[in-house]
This record gives sequence, structure tokens and C-alpha cells, in this order.
Amino acid sequence: MTALSAQVCKICAENVGKTYNGEPFIACHVCAFPVCRLCYEYERKEGDRSCPQCKTRYKRHKVNSTE
Repeated sequence: MTALSAQVCKICAENVGKTYNGEPFIACHVCAFPVCRLCYEYERKEGDRSCPQCKTRYKRHKVNSTE
């Protein structure tokens, strides 16, 4: 199993990245489906605002993240 910090986005295949405090970015806290910040932001603005895997509605994350 791959470590969470090294996960790849299941939408665009980029590195999932980390949050502003250095923790691995987790868009969905229900199923932890790996989605990078850019795909998460696109889904929140242009999509149905929910996880592609479990359909749980996304919650807002702090804006200042690092990759």
C-alpha cells in the first residue's frame, strides 16, 4: 500500500500534495479518495461539489496549501 503522502490523484495522476501545515491533502474525509488540490477546487467550482467515489459533499479546506 502506498503511503498517503505519496498518493496520486485518481483524476489527473498528479501528486495529491500537502496542506498548508504539511499534512497530506485529503479532500474527502469519508472515503479518502485521492484527489489533488487543483481537481478538488475544480470540482467545488465547476462540478457537483462532491467526492467522485462516495458522493459525499466536499467541505471547504484552507486555501494556503503547498505542493
